[in-house]
Amino acid sequence: QRQDGSQMGEWEYTWNVAATSYFRGFQVGKRYPRHLRTHLIYTAITALLVATLVIYKPMQGLMLFLIPMIVGMFITAWATYDHHAGLPMEDDFTACYNNMNPVFNLVTGNLGYHTAHHHKQGLHWSELPALHEQIKDNIPPQNYRKSYWDILLNLPLIRSIFSTACRQATWVPTQIIVSSADLRTRSACSSTSKWTAVSVAVLLHQAATTAATMA
Repeated sequence: QRQDGSQMGEWEYTWNVAATSYFRGFQVGKRYPRHLRTHLIYTAITALLVATLVIYKPMQGLMLFLIPMIVGMFITAWATYDHHAGLPMEDDFTACYNNMNPVFNLVTGNLGYHTAHHHKQGLHWSELPALHEQIKDNIPPQNYRKSYWDILLNLPLIRSIFSTACRQATWVPTQIIVSSADLRTRSACSSTSKWTAVSVAVLLHQAATTAATMA
């Protein structure tokens, strides 16, 4: 949301989040001096290394490090728009949308357990489902979104195969939503398509990496 309570557009949100992320991180870090000191040290080391690489080998430094780092920041901001659009940030339990679809969470590192991530931001992504189980009663129903992947998982064979694969991977989805009747107009399928775009971006980066290495 903007300060006046109105909803940001997708690109406005993306630019705002990506361009101010380090500044906002620094502001939050003031409350945690020990962590802030570590953050500043590693940020300085990273900046020094990247600057050295760009000066030493400009094309490789730009293509392999600087540009992907900047683009990655913007892609991350863009991909989280659907989790935050139009929501106030004061309360962890109402500040974002959640997507319980196991396929979405498998390919995004449990990004769908977004309230759990807000509630305990330093928690490892693999532990988010367990935390979600502890706090889910505090999350309003309107802060859940469905995905078109749910329709696919309504097929018994697909559901069985996926559940077996998750158990073998020692990761069991805490909830599989299979009702296609509840799909909303603003569904999380847009998030799924965004992560497809992220995958394409990774492939493009790999291609650029190969080209820069050969240069």
